[in-house]
Formats: sequence, structure tokens, C-alpha cells
Amino acid sequence: MNGFGSLFSYELKKLWMRPLLWVVLGSLLFLHLRGMYRNYVGYTGTTPYVIVDENGQRKDVDLDTSGSARREMEGGRALAGTTIDDAFFRRAQETIPLDKEPYYIDRYFLENDASYYAFYREFPAYLKHNTAAEFYKMRSDQIQGLFSGLDKDSRAYWEAREAEVEKPFVYQPITGVDALEFEVGSLGNYIPVLGGAALCDLFAQERRNRMEALLFSTKRGKGLLFWAKALAGMATAAGGVLLIFGALTAEELALYGTGGWTGAIQLSLGYWTSSLALTMGQLVGTEMLIVTVYALLTGLLAAAISALTGSGVAALAATTAVMFLPILVGPDSSWAQLLPERLTNSMNLCGSLFLWRFSGVQLNLYQTGILLYSSLAAALFGLCGLFWLLFWARPVHTGGIKTGGAGGRGGRWLEAGPSRRSGQNFNARRVSPAEREERSGDR
Repeated sequence: MNGFGSLFSYELKKLWMRPLLWVVLGSLLFLHLRGMYRNYVGYTGTTPYVIVDENGQRKDVDLDTSGSARREMEGGRALAGTTIDDAFFRRAQETIPLDKEPYYIDRYFLENDASYYAFYREFPAYLKHNTAAEFYKMRSDQIQGLFSGLDKDSRAYWEAREAEVEKPFVYQPITGVDALEFEVGSLGNYIPVLGGAALCDLFAQERRNRMEALLFSTKRGKGLLFWAKALAGMATAAGGVLLIFGALTAEELALYGTGGWTGAIQLSLGYWTSSLALTMGQLVGTEMLIVTVYALLTGLLAAAISALTGSGVAALAATTAVMFLPILVGPDSSWAQLLPERLTNSMNLCGSLFLWRFSGVQLNLYQTGILLYSSLAAALFGLCGLFWLLFWARPVHTGGIKTGGAGGRGGRWLEAGPSRRSGQNFNARRVSPAEREERSGDR
């Protein structure tokens, strides 16, 4: 085990010392950390509004909405844990000038009480005139309309999931977790580049350095080294993604605090009609798991191509091309939802009624995606081992040293590279027996 541990540590260190990996990691970290911060502080400038004054004249006015996300989160803490019932709606309608122009309403939230600001931004039409009963009735009607096109088994499945959603909803300020979820989902679009940068040279470097024959001369070179390299590569791909997730989560907690993680996903208008009984924290965790498995999948694809071709450039180019796969596949097929770009989109993940029946078990979209990506990653892992044995274990007999084997039989050829003295253009001339005898006489 000590030998394996040394090999694993060496391969892990070798991968993490590659400049390309840190360039990609640094770029992704910068883009997503900056995106979350800009969402928190708001964009500088003003938002244009059109209002009608007392004389019926339309006027263009600008309202400074910088920091609106921060105000949403800070104000929403006052309502955290409040049940969204009739009292919730009545209190809002009694205190907020909901009959005014949007300019006046936003100005009220920004300059007075921002407690309802986040809920208003999500459900402006429902907050103005409806009661809680009407709010949930409209949601139920929309869900039943979505279920109407399903077959009997699918409808029974989703009705059972809908029964698990706790109602009435309990308000939680989800602005921060929602911003984190957006960054996690968008990161999935660039994962093929990260996976390729991490593992494109996993099996290509030794071939490029003409070291593969020496590696295979050892008694356990095929098996032990493969496992060390493969596991180090998978740890690097997953570790890079988790490093970004850790930084994003730390930033979200530092900016927005700990609130909102236990809020139901239905508190966001985009997931209002979702029948998945998930909290925002569980949604973020699910997306993180999908993106991590996807990183392993694309990384192992790069590793398999590098083992097959011996080229890190070809492996990186292939994984980068995977990013454009959704463009080539039309949206008509239900299986198109399982493409990475769409699977890591929370709107698709929560709103899709996709079901796949496997061995008598019904799996929804994200369960199917995780199973599919994990299976493909396992298949690529097996291909890496196959290519390692078939293409790397065959030495090229172009000179070198033959090890082992009695009487010149068996053994393994170690390919000899050019020596420091001879250089690449050194040509050795074979000496004939007569010339050898003549040289012996001269001595």
C-alpha cells in the first residue's frame, strides 16, 4: 500500500503542478465570484420608469436600484419563518402602495420597508389583489394543466410528488441561495474545459517523454500505476470543481448570511409550479452533484482519448468540443433534456416532467441524469484501462534493452532513446569479423 500511496501522491502532485489547470481554475473562479458579487452590490446606474402624474402626463424617471439584491435579502429576514397565508397577503396589501406605479412601489421598498421586496419581485401580480387561497388555487390549476398531458403512471407519480410539497409555504429569504444556484448551474457549461485541462495529459505525458516502456518493465507496472494515475486524475477533476463550489459557497455566506437554505424552491417564481419537494439548499446540492459527476465524465473522456492517441492536445480539443453538443442536438427529443447544458439548468431540472422507467423504478430528470452520467463515466474508466493495456503495454522494437527471459526468450524490450554523446543522428556501423581480427593484431 505504501508503494501505491507514493505513486498516487506523485501523480496527484504532477497533475496539480500543470499551469494549464490553474489557468482554467483561476479564470472560472474569477468569473463566477465576480458574477455573484456584482449581483449582490447591483450594477451602478439607474433603472428607467415611465410614470403618469396627476395631470395624466407621462414622464420618464430614473430610480437608482443599486444594491437591490442586498436590500431584498436584508429586508426579507424580517419575514423569515412567516407562513404565507391570508395574514401574510393582508399585511402586505395594507402597508405597501401596491396600487401605485412600479416606480413608486420600488421606491417604497428601497427607501422604507424592504421586508416584502423579494416576494414582490417574484410574485408582483399575486401580491396586489389576491388572497392566500387564490394564490394556491392558481398554482394548483396550473399544475393540473401540466399533468393533463401525462399518461396514467406518470400522472400518478407526479401527483404523489406534489402531495409531498408542504403547503402553505413558509417564507424564507432565498435571494442569496438563488444567486449561488445560478452560478453553480452556469458553471456546468464550462466543465468540459476544466475536465479536459485536468486530465488531457494523464496518459499522454509518459508516451511523449518515451517513458512508457520503462514503466511497463516493472512487475506491477500495468496495474498499480494505472490505478494510481486514474484515481489521481479523478480526484483532480472532482477537486477542481469542489474548490470552485467551496469558494462560491463561502462568498454567498459572507455576503448574504445563512438564511434561505431551508426555503422551498416554490418560493421562486421559476419553480412555483414544480412538484419536487426540495429546499433551495437541496437544489443547490443536487446541481453540485450533477456538475461534479459531469466533471468526472468529461475528465475521463479526455483521459481515454489521451490513452488512445497519446496526445494531450487531441484530448483537450475533444472535451472542449463537447460544450457545443447542445447546438447539434435538437430540442424535440425528450432525451435532449439530459444534455449537460439543460440538465444543469434549474428551470429545466425542476420544471421537467421527464420520467424514465428502469427495472420497475421511475426516475425523474435529475435522478436519470446522475445515473446516466455515472454509468458513462464508469464506461470511460474501463476504456482507459483497456487502452492502457492494449496500446501502452506493447513496446516498439526499435532498439533498446531486453529484460528477463532465459536463453533470450521472453522478457520485455525497453526502448532506448538517443544518448547524450551520440545525439539523434548517431549511426553505429557494424564491424565485420575480418576487421575485428585486424584491429586485434594492431593491438
